[in-house]
Amino acid sequence: MFAIVGVLNHQIFESVFPEPNENGLIDKHKKEHELEVTIDFSPYNKIVNMLFGGFNTHVAHHLFPNICHIHYVEITKMIETISVKHGLTYKKNSLYNSIISHFKYLKALSSAKNVV
Repeated sequence: MFAIVGVLNHQIFESVFPEPNENGLIDKHKKEHELEVTIDFSPYNKIVNMLFGGFNTHVAHHLFPNICHIHYVEITKMIETISVKHGLTYKKNSLYNSIISHFKYLKALSSAKNVV
């Protein structure tokens, strides 16, 4: 389950992998970077939340690692609202679309052109 969560939250077609600048630094605040590179799947689905122990709401996990996972759904609602208000990136997919997207990502990685 842990491997599935890691893959579906970080290695799908919509994933972003920012390059460091000439000084080896990412030009974003740590929390903004985490919003950009992490993708939730089915954050409001009670069954998915139960099966994955709340780690499907992985953005909340990255932004608030010291808060118990039982609060992640409510925190995710706040993250979505604040992201829209401030023009920040918040990404989510359904579980199904995340799985499909992961296989598209693998296909892109395996192509000779390697468009990812």
